[in-house]
Amino acid sequence: MSTTKFETPSHKIHICLWFEKDGIKAAEHYISLFNNSRIIFSDDTLVSFIIDGQQITILNGGPHYKLSPAASLFIVCDGQEEIDRLWTALTADGGKELQCGWLTDKFGVSWQVVPGSLLEMINDPDEEKAKRTREAMLKSVNLSNLHSQTIPDPLPPGPNEALVKIHCAALNHVDLLYAQGKHQNNTSLIRPPFTLGLEFSGTIIAIGDSISSSSNPLSVGDRVFGASLGAFAERIVVTSHSIHRIPSAWTFEDAAGLAATATVAYGAVMVRGGAKEGQWVLVHGAAGGIGVNACQIAKACGARVVAGVRSLEDWEKVEMLRGLGCVDGIVETGGNVADVGAGNDSTGQKGGESWTGEVMKITKGRGVDLVIDNVGLVKESLRCLRPIAGKIVLVGFAGREGVMEQVSVNRILLRQAVVIGYRYGDTNRKDPSETKRIWNGLAALIESGAIKPVTYEKRYRGLKEVRNAMADLKARKIYGKAVIYINENETERAAL
Repeated sequence: MSTTKFETPSHKIHICLWFEKDGIKAAEHYISLFNNSRIIFSDDTLVSFIIDGQQITILNGGPHYKLSPAASLFIVCDGQEEIDRLWTALTADGGKELQCGWLTDKFGVSWQVVPGSLLEMINDPDEEKAKRTREAMLKSVNLSNLHSQTIPDPLPPGPNEALVKIHCAALNHVDLLYAQGKHQNNTSLIRPPFTLGLEFSGTIIAIGDSISSSSNPLSVGDRVFGASLGAFAERIVVTSHSIHRIPSAWTFEDAAGLAATATVAYGAVMVRGGAKEGQWVLVHGAAGGIGVNACQIAKACGARVVAGVRSLEDWEKVEMLRGLGCVDGIVETGGNVADVGAGNDSTGQKGGESWTGEVMKITKGRGVDLVIDNVGLVKESLRCLRPIAGKIVLVGFAGREGVMEQVSVNRILLRQAVVIGYRYGDTNRKDPSETKRIWNGLAALIESGAIKPVTYEKRYRGLKEVRNAMADLKARKIYGKAVIYINENETERAAL
């Protein structure tokens, strides 16, 4: 117990919270999360503390009154990294996510965690924009609140644009981040309200001027696949460079999940990673959309592939990878990437070493030449990376749940490693020549049959099923690509 005397609050108004018990545990937890924080007094009944300069008192008064989301502590964050850190810490060990940035922590205290930029949007000089932002904020972000609604038909396609009737749409991890308001670029690229979805396949039903004579000539009736925000809808207008013809042997279902994930995989493995015949390539998140394609692309260039999966007990994912015939070993990297434990060998038997030790066994002590990481395992991957010029291409943090790993740069130096960050979307906008190179390379692999589509077995029919598909994605049930089969019989144009 503190021996410091209770301090009279420096302001006339400060916060007092009624707890049944555990006031000191809560105070210790809160001061660990914020700068300029300390406990100034505590005894069996009362604890007074400061977080970020704000004095708060907790009274352990028994079960007479309950905390409620009707009153919350409001945190204005500087950026997505701070939002992710606080959101993860405050919802841990029994906390609950609520809508529009609210959460309830394990002690029952409600918090609202928002980016400072959201306040700017709410106060936009354009009152109509500000109103839409406020309305969208109050209706989001809990996945259980996702629903389809009727929106106007898209405008007619302009020059070098096409109107596509969507047959199938595919899920991506980025959809989950956008839906939860957790994407690191959500405030710059997406402002509410917006339609979710990125990947799709369908039929061109109208074209704008110049599209038939452009570098990517297309016609009404062409079967196409592509990537553009707003794909969880029945129709979408897209630019000609964002869509491509579906290979003749592929169905709409096959092609729906190709445009975003396969391009990222090819860019990471071949363009940034420079994979070559005879090299060893480790692919994290190997059963996911990017991972499945990365494994196949690496194998097609003659590399040997080690697949990293969350758990070898996810037998459907393991058997899917084995069935593709593109992996030379499978290792279990653990469900919690912040605390990787004992690894597994490629046969599924528990081993006594970490998963990095298993990778070294599979590669006969050589280590891997290239790591494709869309999970967030850079620090661990350095242990099994070939010394001198081994590469790690970082394409995402799907396994970190907002908690970014800390990597000591001296470890990179000692390993003489090359660590590369890769964002296909940004590259696509800034370097069209590289995008063309990626698509040409992909087209050759598709034509040769080296890339096979992998579609999750559960069928999600209609936009009403997007919510269930997103929940399955969040629960890590899905392998390959989950496909939404858009209802083509509805006369009204619907979107999520």
